[in-house]
Amino acid sequence: MTAPPTHLLDALPVSVACVGPDLLFAWANARLCGQLGRPLAGVVGRTAQELGIRPAEWGDWEQSVTTVRATGGPAEYSHHCTLHGAERLVHTKFALLPGADGRPPLVVAVAYFNDEVRQLRDSLSVSERKFQAFMEHVPAITWLRDADERFVFVNGEYTRHLGVSLSDRVGRHVTDVFPPDVAARLMANDARAVSGPVRAEEQVPDAAGEVRTWLNVKFTVPGPDGRPQYAGFGLDMTAEKKLEAEREALRDKLLIAQKAESLGVLAGGVAHDFNNLLTAVIGFAGLARSLAPAPTGPLTDCLTQIEAAAERAGELCRQMLAYDGRGQPARQAVDLSALARETVRLLTAGHLRGVAVTLDLAPDLPRVDGDPTQLRQVVLNLLTNAAEATAGRPTRAVTVSTAAAAGVVRLTVSDTGAGMDAATAARVFEPFFTTKPTGHGLGLAAVGEIVRGHGGSVRVVTDPGAGSTFEVELPAAARS
Repeated sequence: MTAPPTHLLDALPVSVACVGPDLLFAWANARLCGQLGRPLAGVVGRTAQELGIRPAEWGDWEQSVTTVRATGGPAEYSHHCTLHGAERLVHTKFALLPGADGRPPLVVAVAYFNDEVRQLRDSLSVSERKFQAFMEHVPAITWLRDADERFVFVNGEYTRHLGVSLSDRVGRHVTDVFPPDVAARLMANDARAVSGPVRAEEQVPDAAGEVRTWLNVKFTVPGPDGRPQYAGFGLDMTAEKKLEAEREALRDKLLIAQKAESLGVLAGGVAHDFNNLLTAVIGFAGLARSLAPAPTGPLTDCLTQIEAAAERAGELCRQMLAYDGRGQPARQAVDLSALARETVRLLTAGHLRGVAVTLDLAPDLPRVDGDPTQLRQVVLNLLTNAAEATAGRPTRAVTVSTAAAAGVVRLTVSDTGAGMDAATAARVFEPFFTTKPTGHGLGLAAVGEIVRGHGGSVRVVTDPGAGSTFEVELPAAARS
């Protein structure tokens, strides 16, 4: 009788035999042959008794074979025996194997020892403990979700970083523990991992609701049902992302400083050369006036106007030199209320034409120790900016107010313009930054530089569609 093709059974850690209808062995695997101390040729064609398989050691082997052959159903039993001087518990299972090509069926017997199973379980337990220890000490969150996207496993790093417990995750669907939009992104990346490992940055909220950024590597492993399960490792990149944003902000500030420096160098160079020319203009105008045939008259008046215009141009040069750091501002006690009123009056026929201007200027305002020319430029630039912001709006209105509090003097300019978003508002004082098609980005930059040069501060309060309010605070002069 020929045994079925059973070469794979030789590798099993159990004893396997096929027994024919005459109770003769038709085949035995390598493990059973080793236990019997015989080659396969010495096993085939012999009975259990001839092979030394005695009931005292192996149980009622022949009776079980006969029962299976008679009933066609499986059978099994456990039996304590002494084998090779050691007491062992043997489990044996029997099943009927139909014969091929009209041959009679065979009875297949499989025997294994309880201590071998225990050793295998112990080995698996040791492996599992090693795996758990490894997973607990991996400096990354790890997880495993089944094919239906339910959590099967998360490590300790996962529970600690996300502030959750095992019961919050294991057995629960990804949509049960994350907001719908987050869960959808996670599952989309899981689906991509079926084709190969995926590296992705994913934003996931922790138990406190704080959104953290993770650099995750996702891949699949075969599940017990043959379907892929979704596994992954993740590193918390939240701190690194924050540092990266801070570095970007620092680079932006450095760029602003470089622009301001370039502007200062340009302004200082032009102002220095132009101031030299103005000195000559003023000098020759004064000389010409002294040589005039009469101390009064049209010629003298013209020369006086030339001198006055040159002096005003000189003030602008001194302002530009002060921006560059090469000039010294002419400090004196300045009344911001009076300065604002005067500037509004000068602009009424120009930039403020068609704009309803409301003045709320505090009387007896404490004086500010500053350069009136530079402070006039601050008011002028803020009013010009406010007027331009209201262009095309249903209501064109600007409010200018002054007030004093806690040792500071405050100047406020509000408009009914279109307002700005947060990103634009954060850059309005940068040199060369502008949202106007014909703007140069220097007006508000000069405001910022002059105010800071006077030891003050300036800020903008704005929202899209709600207009803008610029607030300047300057220290009140001690003598006021």
